[in-house]
Amino acid sequence: MMSAMTPHAPNRAKILASGIETNAEVTFVTTIHNEEINGVNPRKISFRYVVNGHTNETSMETLSVEETADWKPGQQIVIRYLGDEATIPSLESADFPWIIFLLMPLFFGIFGAPFLIYCVVRARNKLKVMKAGVVKKAKLLSLTPVTSFGFSSSFFKTRFEAAYVFQNEKGAEIFGSSLTTDLALLNEKKKGDEIEILVLPEQETKSLIIDFPTLQKIQSV
Repeated sequence: MMSAMTPHAPNRAKILASGIETNAEVTFVTTIHNEEINGVNPRKISFRYVVNGHTNETSMETLSVEETADWKPGQQIVIRYLGDEATIPSLESADFPWIIFLLMPLFFGIFGAPFLIYCVVRARNKLKVMKAGVVKKAKLLSLTPVTSFGFSSSFFKTRFEAAYVFQNEKGAEIFGSSLTTDLALLNEKKKGDEIEILVLPEQETKSLIIDFPTLQKIQSV
């Protein structure tokens, strides 16, 4: 009598420690070409064994490719089984460390949350400047390309960081910077040219260059 096929043993350590040794017959051997672990394509060994008159079939993925190079269906091997699970003690298991998938949400939660908070705060500050900022003249100091994430047209998009200096009401020089995607600004302006910026009166360190995208957003605010 043959039982339903079971997958390769997920708890190898427990089977090796408490399992029962018996003989088994190899039924199929194949190389898994679409999977690679430490530079090695694992081999899948399918086998069947008899326990109390019942035939069980299962399989195991292994990194012992050299040891199993000559294995063929019908070959007799020694296995250990525990309940409905079984493994081949003489071979190195290629079981994937599923704990990685369990830890991935935690990883992104820890490292992604601060980035998300930063983006939200930055967006709120920008909106505040567009709503309450006053127009001032500034002198352009530099336009530097900055590659950043974006989802409007492509995964990566090139922005430019415009650095500038302006004078406040007391005549003191205030240095600022602002990101822009306006290519026209890049083509028309050069270091030392006069540009227009928005400055938050109560916080002069918060400013924003007035480019075409900013003008569009101001009109919709």
